[in-house]
Amino acid sequence: MSVDAAQGTGAGREPRGRSACELRGIVVTPAQRIADGAVRWEGDSLTYVGPRQGKPAAAAEPSDLPYIVPGFVDLHVHGGGGRDTMEGSDDALAEISKTHLQGGTTSLLATTLTAPIEQIEEALEAVEQCIQERQAETTVVGAHIEGPYFNASQAGAQNSEHLREPASTDYLPLLERFSCIRRFSAAPELKGALALGRELRRRGVLASIAHTDATYTQVRRAIEAGYSHVTHIYSAMSSVRRRNAYRIAGVVEAALLEESLSVEVIADGHHLPPSLLRLVIRCKGPGKVCAVTDAISAAGLGPGSYQLGGLDVVVDGLHPLRVEHLDVKKTVEGDESFLQVIGVILIPDGHVDAPEQVIGAQGMAFGKEIGPQSAGVGQLKPTQP
Repeated sequence: MSVDAAQGTGAGREPRGRSACELRGIVVTPAQRIADGAVRWEGDSLTYVGPRQGKPAAAAEPSDLPYIVPGFVDLHVHGGGGRDTMEGSDDALAEISKTHLQGGTTSLLATTLTAPIEQIEEALEAVEQCIQERQAETTVVGAHIEGPYFNASQAGAQNSEHLREPASTDYLPLLERFSCIRRFSAAPELKGALALGRELRRRGVLASIAHTDATYTQVRRAIEAGYSHVTHIYSAMSSVRRRNAYRIAGVVEAALLEESLSVEVIADGHHLPPSLLRLVIRCKGPGKVCAVTDAISAAGLGPGSYQLGGLDVVVDGLHPLRVEHLDVKKTVEGDESFLQVIGVILIPDGHVDAPEQVIGAQGMAFGKEIGPQSAGVGQLKPTQP
C-alpha cells in the first residue's frame, strides 16, 4: 500500500504533520508480532517500526486496531482493473500495478497465459520495458510464464488450443532475451519438461509444477531436475488415484510431503476452504507457503463478462466462471477476501515473507526493494478463525 493510501485509511492513524505520519495497529513483521505497535514514515521512507513509544505495553491485542503488515509480494498476477498482462502494453501493466497496489500489493510478478509463443514474447517485451523504464513507480518486479507447457487433462482455465510440449527452440530464446523472467510454470511429466527444469535451475529461474497430471514418482524426478515450487496447490493437478487395488499418490500429496517443495495457495476464500488452507500450513509450515491472488483482468471491477486467454469468463460476485466449464474458477479480487484468509491462517503466526524467499528476492529485485523491508504497508482488519 502506498503512503497516500495508508494516510487515508483512518483507523489507527495519528497525523504528525504534513510530511510525518504514524499508523497505530497490530504490527506483524518476519521477526515479531507487536500487539500495540506503530509505523512511522516521512515522505516515502519508513522511519520507525516497533512498539508505540511512550505508551504502556498492551496486555492483549486491541480488537479495534488494524493489522499492519509489509507490502504483499504476489507471485501470480494475470491482470486487474480490466487489463491483462497478455496485452503486452505499458498502459496495461500500469493499470494492473495500480489496481493491486490498492489492495496492499507492493511487488508482483506479471503472469502470462497459455498462448502462441509470439504473444508471450510480446507480453515479456512489455514487462521488460516496464521494469527498466518505470522502476520507481511500478509494482511489477518480474515475469511469471504460466503455459503453454501443460497437460491437456489439467488445462483448467488455460486455453487448451495452444498447449504444447517444452522445446528448447521455444524457451531458450525467451530466457536469453528477457532478464525479467523470474518464474516458469510447467507440467513436469511432459516430454522435454525435465530438460526445461534443469535449464531454469542453471539460470536461477524458479521452476514450478503446474497444470499437471504427474504421479508422485514423476514429481520426485522433477525435483531432481530443478523444480522447487508448486503452482496453486489443489487446482489443476493430480491427487491420489486408484489403479486396481492400489493407490497412487499425485502432485498434491507430493507437494505436501516433499520438504524441498514450496507451494502457493489461491487465498480468496473460495478456491480452498479454511480446512485445506490449515492442512497446507500444517504440512508445509508457513515459511513454505505463498498466498497468491492469481488475479485476472476482472480484479477490482466486480460482476460482468470478461476474457481470459481467448476464453469467455462470467464473473458473478467473487466467482469468475468459464462459460464452457462452470467448475473452473479463477481469482479476481486481491483485497478483502484475500486479506481475510491471510488474517485467519497466516498472520497469527507472524510469517509474512515466504513469497520473496521462494523467488529468491530478499531485499532487492531489479534494483528495487521488495518484501518486509520495503516502504509498502498494507492494512488488514482483525478476523476470527
